[in-house]
Amino acid sequence: MSNMAAKFPVMYGSTNVDRFIIQKPNEQLIFNRSQSGLHFHDIGDQDISMVTTVAGNRKGYTDREYAAAQESKSGLALVGNTSPRDYMSMVREGLIRNCPVTPDAVTAANNSLGPDVAYLKGKLQGNCRNP
Repeated sequence: MSNMAAKFPVMYGSTNVDRFIIQKPNEQLIFNRSQSGLHFHDIGDQDISMVTTVAGNRKGYTDREYAAAQESKSGLALVGNTSPRDYMSMVREGLIRNCPVTPDAVTAANNSLGPDVAYLKGKLQGNCRNP
């Protein structure tokens, strides 16, 4: 709410209905109080997606950088799906012979393609105990 108050006028009305009203240049955003005490904004029938997608993450990279990120993910599988920190160290220190992957490509892969699923699965399986 403080971020919105820094940009737009915010009014609070508690006489009849407990709500915040944010006055934007072209519209009013009304945040009503729920029964649990939290304020919410009813978006009606608007289409909103709150899911992070690979396509959305890719927007900050050029085609060449994205191709290098994909190559970085392939290289990660070849070295046994190590942790992202270990893989970055291996690439940075040149421990993988004839490796075309750069540290920037590893960072781009983590940011645009997300964490390595095989590494996460192996990490979870290692912590599970059978009764």
